[in-house]
Amino acid sequence: GKINLVYCSGQNIDRIVQVYRACLQARKTLVVDVYVAHILKVLSEHAGIPYPSKEFRNIRVMFPWHLSNRLARSGNKDVLYQFTNMKITRGEIGENPAKFVLIVRPSLLTELKKIKGMENGNFIYSLWKGYLNKPGSTQDFVAYFTKKGFTLHHVHTSGHADLPALKRLVSAIKPKILVPIHTLNASEYKHHFDVQVREFSDGEVVG
Repeated sequence: GKINLVYCSGQNIDRIVQVYRACLQARKTLVVDVYVAHILKVLSEHAGIPYPSKEFRNIRVMFPWHLSNRLARSGNKDVLYQFTNMKITRGEIGENPAKFVLIVRPSLLTELKKIKGMENGNFIYSLWKGYLNKPGSTQDFVAYFTKKGFTLHHVHTSGHADLPALKRLVSAIKPKILVPIHTLNASEYKHHFDVQVREFSDGEVVG
């Protein structure tokens, strides 16, 4: 059987929850590394988000050596130990690759290379397509798996709001001050919104 990899941001919670739901329907097990597991666990305290636990048994946790070692050395052993009951090994994945869907990113490649059956699977790319055209870790990461016979599927919806959506948000919240972030057009905001707009430079402290 074929293994299934999903390359998305480990902080794209909506996407990971959707993958989890797809795993339930397909009767597959979702595998996340300890970093993503920790994010899900923390956020589950504020919303109904699935995380590796007795309540969500079809989510298992990988413990990549480099990441685990770094967490242990930085005094964060508690982050590691909270998921030991949900641990999955490379051998367990390799025994039946088709049973699993792994959330992956370039920093996990060393770990992924050690898993048996890591070839001719499905690679779901769920990021902006433009990254594939830029030399760097994303391009190299995807190229590694396509050379291994993986079928590349681009399944992505942008999380960026367009101008009409931003206007509806500002109208609903009615903020006193609007601060443009994560945009190349910060200076344009004052022409589109009827509230005070303040621009800040990177690293500037807001008092």
